[in-house]
Amino acid sequence: MVSCRRLGGEPVHSDWIARNDSRYGGVNGSQNLMGEHGLNRALSFSSLVFACFVLPAQAQTIPRYNVESYCQQVADVSGGSAMIFNGCMDMEQQAYNVLKPVWAQLPRNSRNYCDEVARVSGGSYSILQGCIEMETDAASSPRILRLLIMAMKTVPTIFSAAFGALQSTPAQADFIDTRWSVVGFTGEAWFINPQSIIGQSQTFNRGYAEGVFYNCDYAGQSSTYTRYDNDAFFANPEFELFLPLRDEMTLSGDTLFVHRITCEGDGNPAKRRVMYPFVTNEARKSAWYLFEGGVFALFYP
Repeated sequence: MVSCRRLGGEPVHSDWIARNDSRYGGVNGSQNLMGEHGLNRALSFSSLVFACFVLPAQAQTIPRYNVESYCQQVADVSGGSAMIFNGCMDMEQQAYNVLKPVWAQLPRNSRNYCDEVARVSGGSYSILQGCIEMETDAASSPRILRLLIMAMKTVPTIFSAAFGALQSTPAQADFIDTRWSVVGFTGEAWFINPQSIIGQSQTFNRGYAEGVFYNCDYAGQSSTYTRYDNDAFFANPEFELFLPLRDEMTLSGDTLFVHRITCEGDGNPAKRRVMYPFVTNEARKSAWYLFEGGVFALFYP
């Protein structure tokens, strides 16, 4: 096994780090805040064919970041939460494990650029992975490059919201990317005719969205979410119109995810859009969207 040295630290092996920090209970006691739909999605780099480059050995080695310091800063936003620290470390480890075997085969420009993006936030493998993924997609759809600019501009806001006192989770939002069907409406409709909406759909696909509520054609789409336990969500006056749906929304677990999806509009103020609050639960099969005086229910088959 190849050994290397952490920046300013002790030697570690090439599989990065085996955490055993007594302050936070070690890696075995940590919680992955992203869940199975988060960073477990491996990038499909193996399906791509890249030209061979003759590069110095250092350039072909995955960058080394002080992720413990980075995750401690993230945890400190919420008062030094051990759960958030451990969740952050798990995410960083997963992203590192995905990138390490393929790093040398990636285009040099992408490696250098995304390393700079990741260091802006203090050194994060999860941000590095997201940037590489978007760079890879940009080869077939250049418009996605706009998302990289948006990501760089919004990193501080994203991480403040993502690891706040309500144990919010990272800005690469919990699962919403699919085609949702509108199946019902509860509450008061002031101007909209709910029956004209029920049966239609709303689709999200990374930088693209199309549907009955919201559209964004690769024009700077970003999404964040806040994680609430059930009681905290329904105690929040902002969400009182969801109260009639409490039993339905809490059947599958103890956690709800409140998403904010925004479209910058590619520089055109007339095309800027915000969809909020879009709420999902742990089953990730149902969603709810507050509109006017009621809530539309959506379902993912």
